[in-house]
Amino acid sequence: SCMRSCSALTSLSDAPSHNSGRSRTATTMTRAPSGCARCTVSWPAAAVLRLWHRAAIVAVARCLYERLRLPNGRWILSPVVPRPAPGPGTDGLLMFAGRLSKEKGVDLLLKAVAKIPWAQLEIAGDGPLRASLEGLARSLGIENRVRFHGWLSLDKIGNLHQRAAAVCVPSLWPEPFGYVAAEAMAAARPVVAADGGAFR
Repeated sequence: SCMRSCSALTSLSDAPSHNSGRSRTATTMTRAPSGCARCTVSWPAAAVLRLWHRAAIVAVARCLYERLRLPNGRWILSPVVPRPAPGPGTDGLLMFAGRLSKEKGVDLLLKAVAKIPWAQLEIAGDGPLRASLEGLARSLGIENRVRFHGWLSLDKIGNLHQRAAAVCVPSLWPEPFGYVAAEAMAAARPVVAADGGAFR
């Protein structure tokens, strides 16, 4: 029924928010008196509710499939294509690639690097927290060991994979797939990831 679908959707959680870093996927759900056709839900729950009635749903990872709990669901393996091993990389060079926003946990990564005197960190990506993260690196005294590249092309990301000894994915929210981690493993790079979401 419509109300059963809505009730199930209200249990979904942990979608990222650029303001707070975490928010509920379904924040508002009401049912109009006339029934399912006039249910009003907040985005992105509206899109999920439409999926509820589909014949089949394909999720990009088993973690996402299990979180959504939608009927007729299927999950697929990683579409990332492995690449030849580029060698061991530069000793002590860590890499992060992604949006510089709260849910990505880059502040935790910087604090960890500050405790490893021999570590270098290269950050590919941009976002609303870039200036504050650069300030944090300075306050931790590691500005000479951290490089902020901004957004990089896929080719340059590949070059960074070749140079890095490991790729860090310190996400604070449960990543539904973790494409960055999959790309790193496809490039024969070890991944240091948060214990949550698709990384478990």
